[in-house]
Amino acid sequence: MVKFIIISKSQDCISEELDQEVTLKNIHELLQNNRKEKDLKKLYTWDFEDEKMVMYGYTEGKEKEINKLELPEPIENKLYYNELIFFSLNENNEYVDLDEEDFEDFYDMIFGGFDDIDSDDSGENFADDEYEDDGFVVFED
Repeated sequence: MVKFIIISKSQDCISEELDQEVTLKNIHELLQNNRKEKDLKKLYTWDFEDEKMVMYGYTEGKEKEINKLELPEPIENKLYYNELIFFSLNENNEYVDLDEEDFEDFYDMIFGGFDDIDSDDSGENFADDEYEDDGFVVFED
């Protein structure tokens, strides 16, 4: 049994388990969608720490089925449909458990990290009295 992550077309992150061998047929059957099994493909592989992250999905579909997950270069402009499925492989190319936290770490890594927009340091350098009425910053010597 191996844990993996599904990203739905609405970007929901779903943790699932596959208690069979990881094959395209078994992944397709687990998804229980109306897609054709032959359309499910291994789409991309990334190196991640000492492991590899493998993405499976569908490359054909209708416009309303487009998966909206943002992906990095060189696949940022390709369209994928319905679910995107992520598995982790160890250095021996064996499937290993992938949980949501590890997936989030991986996702941050492929984009070079993200800034926390909720952090308190965003306006730290400027006090309210440093702004003029027109919105420009006034620097005092």
